[in-house]
Amino acid sequence: MLFAGFLVDDFFQLHYLASSVLSNLFYSYSEYNYVALGVGQLIYSLIIILFFLSLALLFYRLTSNQEKAEFLNIFMLLCFFLFFGLGVDLLHMFFKEHGSASLLLTIIEEGGEMFTLSTLVWYFYSSVVKYKVYQFSIPKANRVNKQ
Repeated sequence: MLFAGFLVDDFFQLHYLASSVLSNLFYSYSEYNYVALGVGQLIYSLIIILFFLSLALLFYRLTSNQEKAEFLNIFMLLCFFLFFGLGVDLLHMFFKEHGSASLLLTIIEEGGEMFTLSTLVWYFYSSVVKYKVYQFSIPKANRVNKQ
């Protein structure tokens, strides 16, 4: 559900749409008012974070101690993702008009997001293989020896 939320938000650029709507509530919005957009994006992100955090805390309380350790590792990786996806993105918003600084922040933001999400997917996959929590099996192909 979390990855689907990331995908939908990124594909439809919901965080930018919501930030412009939310910034209109608090500031007189213009396309170049980066402070208003930043505040709107921060409010939207906090709403989404609180939603997923409340679900995560509910499931955290219902798990075993071993699963809680796994959960904390996943939570740390999500915090790194938020640093790049929210923190560096907000910083990048203020440097859009500065050519080389904007390019450098774009590389840091996108590279950090890709690295942390790739690490998160790898961690999920290794946990599935480690604990064998999958419900399917892959049949082995029958080989016919022709002699």
